[in-house]
Amino acid sequence: MLEHQEKVRLCGFRIPHYFWYMLSGILCDVCQFGIDSMLFSVITNVGWEWEKPTVCWTLSYTASIMIRHTSHRYIVFGEFEGSYCASLGRTYLAYSTSIVLSMISNHVISNLLMFTHYQAWFTTMLWTGILNYFLLKASWRAKAKDTSNSKGVVKPDPVEEEEDSRMV
Repeated sequence: MLEHQEKVRLCGFRIPHYFWYMLSGILCDVCQFGIDSMLFSVITNVGWEWEKPTVCWTLSYTASIMIRHTSHRYIVFGEFEGSYCASLGRTYLAYSTSIVLSMISNHVISNLLMFTHYQAWFTTMLWTGILNYFLLKASWRAKAKDTSNSKGVVKPDPVEEEEDSRMV
């Protein structure tokens, strides 16, 4: 658990982990929306009409993953295990499932259901956020905490102790 997640309380209760993911996701969705809007403008200006909403969604979503990785690191999951590139690769791998599914979903929403470009974008964004939380939670490998003191004696992790005491 990250320090800010432990400190911030609401009526004395710790805020659920999913809240931090939603906060991070909203910030990243704003960035993705900006990328999508720029792509939509460029594609419209060059006269591209084929699958415009789906192309914009897929490219902006793929481009936003690096931003999402950084945001999730600082707001949600903490430091990653291993190198930056390995962690970013795991994040892209986790998101690849939702990229493929969301591309199909966006196509169906915009072409068959006849939603506008941004109605399709928003609808697709809503369900992918939920899926991605579970995908990332399963794939994010947080750096192990150093729980030993200067004499080499291992101290128990207070978060694990708290969770263990609730199970009894």
